[in-house]
Amino acid sequence: MRAMIFSLCVALSLGVPFFGVVKAQGGDVQAGAELHKQECQRCHGPEGKGDGPAGKLLKATPADWTDPERMGPVTDDTLFKAIKEGGKAVELSGQMPEFGSKLSDDEIHNLIAFVRSLSK
Repeated sequence: MRAMIFSLCVALSLGVPFFGVVKAQGGDVQAGAELHKQECQRCHGPEGKGDGPAGKLLKATPADWTDPERMGPVTDDTLFKAIKEGGKAVELSGQMPEFGSKLSDDEIHNLIAFVRSLSK
């Protein structure tokens, strides 16, 4: 654990994204909102509060994307990797599925733009 924290501190001090997946890119909030309705709403809820009907059946509560204190420290790289590769890829719940085979990188960036719009 100490090694991971040290690596994170070094990466941040050098300006290197810790997860190093992809640089943050702009996305289309409206397109992201539509994808949210299709792919995410059942767990994360209609307003992104983590209160969707399927989410209530999970062991781990889905993230509340409207909470700026929770979402502020989460990088776009981390969101990208979590959406693309699933929750385990970023040391979160394995119940968060991967969408990399279903969504393009541009669609994932649109989802990130939408998610970011909820916590402002």
